[in-house]
Amino acid sequence: MIASQMVDPRVSAVDLHFYKVPMAGAFSLVEEYESSLGELSISELGSPLRAARKLESIFVPQPQEDYLHLIVIIDAPLRITCWVRGADVPLQLLNVELQKHALPLELSSRVKELLPALADVALSDLKSYTLSTKNDDELKEVLDCKRKGSLVCSGQMMKDAFDDVPFSSREFKAVIEVVSHQTIVPPSSSCLVGEGNTILRARQKFLRDNPPGEDWHIPSTVLLMSVNRGHREDSGNRRR
Repeated sequence: MIASQMVDPRVSAVDLHFYKVPMAGAFSLVEEYESSLGELSISELGSPLRAARKLESIFVPQPQEDYLHLIVIIDAPLRITCWVRGADVPLQLLNVELQKHALPLELSSRVKELLPALADVALSDLKSYTLSTKNDDELKEVLDCKRKGSLVCSGQMMKDAFDDVPFSSREFKAVIEVVSHQTIVPPSSSCLVGEGNTILRARQKFLRDNPPGEDWHIPSTVLLMSVNRGHREDSGNRRR
C-alpha cells in the first residue's frame, strides 16, 4: 500500500474506512499510482467495505501483487472555503472547519459565529450550496449571481455533499446564500374591481345621487338596510 502521508497513531481504527479500488492495471511507479488515484473521488468508490468481511471474498480471483488493492479513507475534519452572499450582505470569504458528519445547520451556525452581520439572520435563512472543483467557470458564475451551485439538503451530511471532490485537490468550496425576505404590500380594495364593473358603477351612481344627510357617519350599506327593513315593516302593517 502507498500512502501520501503517515497516519497519526492517535487515529482510532473506527475512523478508518476501506474501499476497493475500481480500476485495473499494474503501475510501476509511485507517480503513476498517485496520478490515477488523484482523478478518483469517493463517489466513484462506492460504499466502504464492511469491517467483518473476509478479504478472500473481496478479491476474486487472487489479485496480482503489484496491483493497488485498497484505499483507506480517514475521517478528518472538513476545511471548507465559504463565500457568503446576499442582497443585504456584502460578499465575504471564510474558512470553516467542520466534522465530517456535520449537517448544513452546523455550517450555518459556524458562519453566523464568524460574521456579526448575520447575528439577526435566522439559521433557516442560510442556504448552503457546494461548488465543483472541476469547473473553474462555475465559481465566477456563482459569485456573479448567475447560478447557485448544488443545494445541500438539510438532512444531508456535509461529507456526502463533497463526495465528488477528487483526491488530488480535496478543496471543499461552498456558497452560503442569505435568503432575502421582501415585504409584499397587498393591493388596495379599489384595485380588486375593474373600472368596467357594472356593480361598481351602480354603487358610485347611487352615492352621487344620494349624498349623506344627518346620518352621514353611518355607512350607506347600513342606511340601505334600514330603509329596506322599514319598508318591509310598513308593508306588513298594511297587510295586517
